[in-house]
Amino acid sequence: MEKKYKYLEIPTKNPDEDDKETASFKLATSLPLSRSYPASPSPAESLEMMGGPPLRRRLERRRMRLNMELIEAIVHNQLDEVKRISCCHIASFLGYTEILGVLLDNKAQLGAKDAMGRTPLHLTAWEGNPDCLKLLLSHAPHLVNVKTEEIFVKEKIPIEWLDSWEHDHQSVTNMLPKIEYGSTPLHVACKRTELICVQHLLDAGADLEITDSRGLRPLDVVGENLIEYREEGDVEFRFPEVIKALIKAGAQHYLSSEYDHHGYRVTPLHTAVELESEEAISVLLEANFPRGVWNANGETPMHVCILKKISTPLKLLLNIVNNEIPQNYLDPENYKGMTPLQTAVRENWVPGVSIILEAGADVTLTSRDGYTALHLAAVDGNVKIVQEILSIPDAQGIIEVQNQLGETPLFCAISSRNSECVTELLNFGCNLKYRMPGNITVFHRAAEYGLNEILTILLQKDSNITTRLINVKDELKMSGMTPMHMAAQVGNAECVETLIQSGADATARTTNEPHYNSTALHLAATLNHFDVVEVLLKHDVDLINLQDLHEWMPLHVACYHCSRECIRLLVNAGSDLSAVALDQERRRRTAIDFLVYNVPRPVEFLESIFDSAININEYTINEQNCLVTVDYQVLAPRGRGMEQMHVINSLMNTGNQFGQKRLLIHPLIESFLCLKWRTLSPIFMVTLAIYAVFVVATTQLITGIYYYQDNGEQPPIVLDVEINTYIMLVSLFPIVIQELLHANQRSWGYIQELESWVKWGSLIFSTMVVFLDHGPTRELTRHIAAVAVLLVWTELMFLLSRFPEWGYYVLMFSKVAINIIKVLLTFGFLVIGFTFSFLVQFRNEPPFGSPWQSFVKTMVMMTSEFDYSDLFTDREDYIVTLTLGRLVFVAFLVLAAIVLMNLMIGLAVNDINDLEIRGKTERLFKQVNFLCSLDSLVYNEFMLKYLPIHLRQRMERGRFVDTKMFIYPGRPLRTLFKMLPTSIKEEIIQKAIAGKRNEEPKLADVLSQLNEIRSLINSKFKSSGIAKETFVSSVSLHKEKYNANSEEHE
Repeated sequence: MEKKYKYLEIPTKNPDEDDKETASFKLATSLPLSRSYPASPSPAESLEMMGGPPLRRRLERRRMRLNMELIEAIVHNQLDEVKRISCCHIASFLGYTEILGVLLDNKAQLGAKDAMGRTPLHLTAWEGNPDCLKLLLSHAPHLVNVKTEEIFVKEKIPIEWLDSWEHDHQSVTNMLPKIEYGSTPLHVACKRTELICVQHLLDAGADLEITDSRGLRPLDVVGENLIEYREEGDVEFRFPEVIKALIKAGAQHYLSSEYDHHGYRVTPLHTAVELESEEAISVLLEANFPRGVWNANGETPMHVCILKKISTPLKLLLNIVNNEIPQNYLDPENYKGMTPLQTAVRENWVPGVSIILEAGADVTLTSRDGYTALHLAAVDGNVKIVQEILSIPDAQGIIEVQNQLGETPLFCAISSRNSECVTELLNFGCNLKYRMPGNITVFHRAAEYGLNEILTILLQKDSNITTRLINVKDELKMSGMTPMHMAAQVGNAECVETLIQSGADATARTTNEPHYNSTALHLAATLNHFDVVEVLLKHDVDLINLQDLHEWMPLHVACYHCSRECIRLLVNAGSDLSAVALDQERRRRTAIDFLVYNVPRPVEFLESIFDSAININEYTINEQNCLVTVDYQVLAPRGRGMEQMHVINSLMNTGNQFGQKRLLIHPLIESFLCLKWRTLSPIFMVTLAIYAVFVVATTQLITGIYYYQDNGEQPPIVLDVEINTYIMLVSLFPIVIQELLHANQRSWGYIQELESWVKWGSLIFSTMVVFLDHGPTRELTRHIAAVAVLLVWTELMFLLSRFPEWGYYVLMFSKVAINIIKVLLTFGFLVIGFTFSFLVQFRNEPPFGSPWQSFVKTMVMMTSEFDYSDLFTDREDYIVTLTLGRLVFVAFLVLAAIVLMNLMIGLAVNDINDLEIRGKTERLFKQVNFLCSLDSLVYNEFMLKYLPIHLRQRMERGRFVDTKMFIYPGRPLRTLFKMLPTSIKEEIIQKAIAGKRNEEPKLADVLSQLNEIRSLINSKFKSSGIAKETFVSSVSLHKEKYNANSEEHE
């Protein structure tokens, strides 16, 4: 059908400003549509306007004509569909009764719906325009039960097309409300509590049984929109009156599946509670409205009261009795399965709990998790609620009820960390002997949470029960611990001390899995709970020697897990750093191995431990009472009956990856080695004497065999072969035993030492000299004897280097020898070149008769033994070219004899200077190895039992170094003071002074603490200005005096 009014069509292109129809449309669309616009001019006003300028009169006449044509188009429904919002919708919504009357007089279609299915009757009911409502009902009474519905619009017009011509159509759309689909005008009026509109609709025959898209009737949605926005009088008057009007008209509740708990919905009772309308609540309850229905959040009206903590509506809901079904209205469940009593307990609302309990709520009911109200009160630790629940007669029946986890209220109270709740439950008669699944006792729970106060209350309740349960292990899959283990694992030292005082077994062990049969000390050391370790060691220091399933002691565990403070405490308590255990790969490792390779900066950490072993008392150095204590227990923790070099030896066996060797020059270790040397020096002298006898006997034997045999003479009695053979073999036996013990103690390090090869070479070759044939034709035996006598004397030199005074020189000798060998190996090709050059030049004549002879002669010539006259005199016939030979000799003289030899000397001397710095460490390292071998010898029980008793007793007394040494710096004439070298004594004293200086509080720290005290005083005296000023001035005065005294002291 062709449109009559072409200017009302929606343009499909940009409008033409010169088009008359376009101009007419722009004027027509300027019709006012909101309250902010002025009302339409009356005919009289229009006549007044006619008196204006001609242009204005023409525009007004055109506007009036266009508006009338627009109204005629609306009447005949000749508008394109966009939002489908007609003038009737706008007029009804804005309450323009006159305009609406004009539209109705022109037979406007009141049944037309906009895009959201709203009729003008819906909009006027929303806005509460009773005059418009009556007018609409009088013209279209059949619209009273029309539902809103979504209208399908074929073509969506771009908003730019609607709002591009001096008018905002979108403002009209946003102004209108969104109404739930399926709503009748009565639904809308009830939501807004428009009482007069509701009465008009009811009088017009509105149906009370119609449901919207949510399945809600008008009674269900009464006051729904008031929850977010309300005006004065809405709640107090209109809301309950609307409910009364609906109920009077026949509205009622329905207990069908529509009100099932799983169908979340809105009810007027929920709305009445939300609005706290006591009158509405009373009206609904008297009308038998159900109290157990859930709202959209899954809460009943009583639950809503509790969540909002409103007492009066709750009392009404509990106290008004009606004929609702079911009768158990006091304990309805919400979507969580919790009753009002349980919800009030969970919300910690004490007045609400009292109201519900007074109404007779059932305290024995449980939530879906098995929690009673008493459980929930205990979980929250609300002692007042616990007291309220325990005050009713039925409380005795729930005191031992278990939730799904097997917890009684007492266990929940312990978890809440509230000692008052625990005390209340115990006084009421809770069973202490009850155990949760997994054999968990109340002591386990208190220890696991680290609750010392509660644990003390539980332990003191019944001594018999405490004795039976205090050492019980739980049976959980990942636990197997006693309360002591749990307290140690969480690091609560107070609980551990309380358990020990109550008789708990500190030596008790966990199960094999997952804690590997550990003690409480193992668990504390694993997690670096040093305060727990301190308490356990204070109770029983022997706990440090207990092993777990893997034979790890607590010190192994602490070192493996890098528990620095625990390591310090365990070592100071006497733990052995050299104790051996098997690691994950079943290799033997000491505790110090774990420490070095797991603790960051291990050398610095060990040095701090050694520093703590040197202490000084409160006196100054020059005073006679000044005492420096050196505690060697960290180095010798095993007592008098065990070897004392194990710790130092284990430290050296860790290698030198982190610079461990420099710990040897620490005054604690160096002084200990010095004292140990003095203790074992007699044993060393005996060993040296035995080896000296062996060397002399071997030398005399070889001399007697070969010297006199070559000369054809008879050896004297002193060089008798049989006597010297007997002496050598007898002295060889203890030497071999000592070396075997030393090799067992040093293991792989023994094989890497040159001295070990020299010693065993001397022993083997000397033994071969005894048993081999020494006939004139046996040249091999002669060579063996020559090597043997050289090696035995070389080993004697190494033995003499064991003396602290001589070790440095032997070390210097070996270092120079190594440097020279390195230089010779580096420049060996030059020597080889001159060797063959001389061999060719001198035609294989002596002393260059062969390559070997030429090489030896070349090496000799490097020591300035040139024999120039012998080489070049009377040998002109043997030299290929005399000039060339002399040139080669000069080249050798310059390159080898001068340059190379001076280079070797320079490198040797330069390294000697550096050796002074490192030589002390190397000497001490050698001394440690030797002292370890002597220590293993004097502590060998197998050898000691064959010694005479007096000799054995003397050795046992003399092999031990006291674990504590006392030095009086102010008494230099004491014997013990003279036993140590001066350098070591000074280092010990300096370490002691440095440690004392670190322990003293710094002045800056003291001033900082004073400032903190002053700030606290200011906060305390904030309310009283006079008292505050007086007190602070006093503190400031004392502070100034302290600063002055400190400066004077410094």
